[in-house]
Amino acid sequence: MITLSISHSLRFLSCLASVVLLSQLAITPQLFGQLAEKNNRTNFWLNQDSTVKYVGSGACEPCHQEISKKFSRHGMARTFKPMSEQNEIADWGGTQIVKDHATGYHYQPIRKNGRYFIKEFRLGEKLTLDHELWREIHYTIGSGTHDRGYLHEDEGYLYMMPLEWYRKSNSWNFAPAFEIENRRFSRTITPRCIGCHSDYPQPISLFGGRFQLPLPEGISCERCHGPGELHIQTRQASQEPKDTLIDPTIVNPIHLSTARQLDICAQCHMQGDVEILHRGRREFDFRPGERLADHREVFVAGKDPDNQVGFVRHLERLTRSNCFIGSSQSKKAMSCTTCHDPHSSSTNLPHAYWNQKCLNCHHMEELSLAHTQRQLDTPETENCVRCHMQISEPVDLRHVTIHDHWIRRWVEEPNRNVTPRYAPGPNVKLVPFTWPDGTNESLEIQALAYAELKIMDRAQEVLLKAIAIKTPRPLLQQKKSSLHQAIQYLSDPRSQLLAARLLWSTGKSSAALEIVNKILITTPLDTQALILRTALLADKGAGNQALKDARQAVSIDPSDPILLMTLARVEATHGSQKAALESYSQVLKRFSYSTIAMTRLGEILLGRGENEGARRLYQQAVNEMPLDPRAHFGVGVALNRLKATSAAENSYRKAIALDSNFSEAYFNLANLLALREPAEAESAYRAALLARPNYVEAQGNLAFLLLQQGHKEKAIQAFERVLELRPQDKIALDMLQRLNQARK
Repeated sequence: MITLSISHSLRFLSCLASVVLLSQLAITPQLFGQLAEKNNRTNFWLNQDSTVKYVGSGACEPCHQEISKKFSRHGMARTFKPMSEQNEIADWGGTQIVKDHATGYHYQPIRKNGRYFIKEFRLGEKLTLDHELWREIHYTIGSGTHDRGYLHEDEGYLYMMPLEWYRKSNSWNFAPAFEIENRRFSRTITPRCIGCHSDYPQPISLFGGRFQLPLPEGISCERCHGPGELHIQTRQASQEPKDTLIDPTIVNPIHLSTARQLDICAQCHMQGDVEILHRGRREFDFRPGERLADHREVFVAGKDPDNQVGFVRHLERLTRSNCFIGSSQSKKAMSCTTCHDPHSSSTNLPHAYWNQKCLNCHHMEELSLAHTQRQLDTPETENCVRCHMQISEPVDLRHVTIHDHWIRRWVEEPNRNVTPRYAPGPNVKLVPFTWPDGTNESLEIQALAYAELKIMDRAQEVLLKAIAIKTPRPLLQQKKSSLHQAIQYLSDPRSQLLAARLLWSTGKSSAALEIVNKILITTPLDTQALILRTALLADKGAGNQALKDARQAVSIDPSDPILLMTLARVEATHGSQKAALESYSQVLKRFSYSTIAMTRLGEILLGRGENEGARRLYQQAVNEMPLDPRAHFGVGVALNRLKATSAAENSYRKAIALDSNFSEAYFNLANLLALREPAEAESAYRAALLARPNYVEAQGNLAFLLLQQGHKEKAIQAFERVLELRPQDKIALDMLQRLNQARK
């Protein structure tokens, strides 16, 4: 007889062909006990084991054809797809144009030769085309029930397009948040975002949003049932009829507690203002049947107005409902599936369907006669939902309306003048969302949440509270809690790292470095700690040590452009220009739209005398960011070195038009004009000095220009100013000596 060992049970199951053992898997408690002991878990579901793999919904379809066919029409199944004519619902005729009045950018959706694009353009003063940039669409995001977004893919990164198609108005408009901050084509899709619109993709980098291709399409079976590898292997190996008992190889949500059922839906239907993963967890490692509160901490802004509805706050609103609260202690505890069939679309269902959902709990005799007659006698026009689940425009998604899932007897009229809010303000008070079965409150994680919003004063305040709670009472009586104690009394390396950043921001770099050093003793592969130590060491002038840390961080995660960018910066200042050139080139290979990498690489090429290469990079940056004055300035410098002085002058003028305090652009423009237009050159030098009064080079060149024009006294004053700024300037000393002798 074969015996399954505890340490190799799953590996054995993956290849075992014994019909007898596998057919008994659903009812063998000994096997369940072995797996639970192996993983130190007491959970019933075997596919929660981290070694069980996801296989994709295609593997489920042969045995579940009817459910699969129904689900294919569900919005969840359509929420992430490759761009195609078959999936498309929007108007691509090119007649609709959306304008960003703040920047002058226009956006035009266009279909061309079977491919789909968003064209961005700007018009000059005489309505001539001043800028044009096309970006192809590769994926759609969103089911299209309310809206449909569009994504561009490059090197495994996904970029949000600035426009979306809104079904209710049948029109194009800005994607969420773009009307407040138009990020054009630079907004990358985060793991959290893609994780709610598709099955889990395979990340390439640890922290960045770079994914392995091809990407999974839409939400499918395994997001609610967990990975299917073990279940499929078991069923394929068994020739006996399907067991009618509970099968532990695959999660069936119907057998979960109400709280765990809600957790499955809340993965995507409860999005907080800030979400922080618990220590050791990854974005894509939650598995159905687990407690979601053990995976991430969800924070919401305290005291939000009751009539401000969030687009993906369904669980928060539902848990306020008396329907939910009242049912929680009964045998018919309310969950999402009380009303929604997870396998079938809820769109366009008749009112009578939803009325019946309510009447399953609220019996007719419990309702007043007037209410019953008014609401239910004419179900084609009147219904429970209309009055008790108010239709509202979410505060975080314009141009659509949704049903508020806070079910109430009396619902006030929604606020029609709500200002869209995509992130809490600086005075927000974050509170942990209270899950139906409680929450894990952690001051350390709350401090990280404030830091995520860049509200650093509140982050420090909460972090000090966390330290105070863990500080021994005698020590607490001697002195107040300090961030210096962080490494000793904070358990999460991320909050320790936050303490180090806060110390550095107040000038206490030595104390910050001490904390980071201790973190890296216990977690030497922490790339975030390595990058912070890189910055601290570079700040202290320890360039060689900073380079060592930056290189180690990149060796741990070579695909992360932030780590590569850090290495490139340190190489440029403390290493070799050749190494910096290679690092910035690697950034552009992976993050090809990084204008920062383009301009910095351009600077290096200028330093090497590779002027044409620098011009091409700067021009590429201008094409990506036409409103970036430094990109135009770089083009001007390269063109000037290539003797294209007229074109260089135009570039300098564009830079100045975009930034009226751009002193270097005024200075370079003045140098070009000095011989040809001395009066305008003088104005440009003075504009440079107005923007930067201590600009000694501009002061010196102005002195020579004044001398050239015959203004000797003004030239003497200008040279004297040079000596105030740079007392040992030999040229100014020599010129003043000559001019003073000429006076005599």
